[in-house]
Amino acid sequence: MVRKLLCRLLQAESDFTVIGEAVNGAQALLKAQELQPDVILLDISLPDIDGLTMAEKLKGVVPAAEILVVSDYNVGEIEEAFGVGVRGYLLKSDLATELVTAVRTVYKKERYLSVKLRRK
Repeated sequence: MVRKLLCRLLQAESDFTVIGEAVNGAQALLKAQELQPDVILLDISLPDIDGLTMAEKLKGVVPAAEILVVSDYNVGEIEEAFGVGVRGYLLKSDLATELVTAVRTVYKKERYLSVKLRRK
């Protein structure tokens, strides 16, 4: 459901093109290598692989891509995510209000952190 919501929100923007989506980590690696996206939205909760391990693998196959993690709140996870090369961290609860800004920010190679997390 989150994946479909992300696609709908992004496709509503005239300057964004969603070029692919994946249901698990294995499929994401194949599609990322094939499609070479500028920005990858990565749900940290994947059915077949730890999300942070996945981020490292994605950086290996598409080093130029910026990764925006979409997740529930976990303090330790945030620092670790930035440590493996993730450019942004967006809370699932903030998708409707911050997604477009977050994608634009990481596309410009700037770090993004959900507003709620910046307050803490």
